[in-house]
Amino acid sequence: EGLEAFSHVWLLYDFHENTNAAKLHGAKPQLKAKVHPPGLGGKRIGLFATRTPHRPSPIGLSVARLVEVRGDTLVLGGADLVDGTPVLDVKPYLRHDIQPEAVVPKWCENVADASNITEVRFADEAEASLVAAVPALRFFTEVSAVREAIIQMLRLDIRSVHQGRGQQVDASAGQEYHCRLDALELRFSVFSTHILVTHCELSLSNDIVSYRL
Repeated sequence: EGLEAFSHVWLLYDFHENTNAAKLHGAKPQLKAKVHPPGLGGKRIGLFATRTPHRPSPIGLSVARLVEVRGDTLVLGGADLVDGTPVLDVKPYLRHDIQPEAVVPKWCENVADASNITEVRFADEAEASLVAAVPALRFFTEVSAVREAIIQMLRLDIRSVHQGRGQQVDASAGQEYHCRLDALELRFSVFSTHILVTHCELSLSNDIVSYRL
């Protein structure tokens, strides 16, 4: 009761699908003290200086839009959680949570500097599918807007270091990567200086999720 007066909430949750979960919870827990954040272009830094999900206590923190309160269920939008994520707590987002005087390292502000991608191209099939999908999107109403959002996102080279971030992929090997934006499932290949979007299809799910209290 009372949470419906807020527009956004903080979510604390468990990174339950971490790829290193077995190592963390095994008989002899193993966890690397340093990780490779995107902004450092492959260099390592202490994990507590990053937001990596691979942590001693794998707890995540995200802001989500509170769409609606339905009895004991919260309808959330823009939550970057996978389906089935255990939510540990929900807290209201307050205006003073924003700290204008906050200082962060330069590498956190210039993530794009770690990418060599200068161009994002669309295969003819992907372009046609994108145009057809726009009426079903939640956050975009124009083809030009969603296309620009895809370009901005992919130019950052969103792959992890282990997936070859900053490295060229041999197209003949058929290596493709997947990501999602709004209700779109995207598949793309990465080359030395450009990315080719090969498929653009509507997802079977959406970003509006419900969390039952």
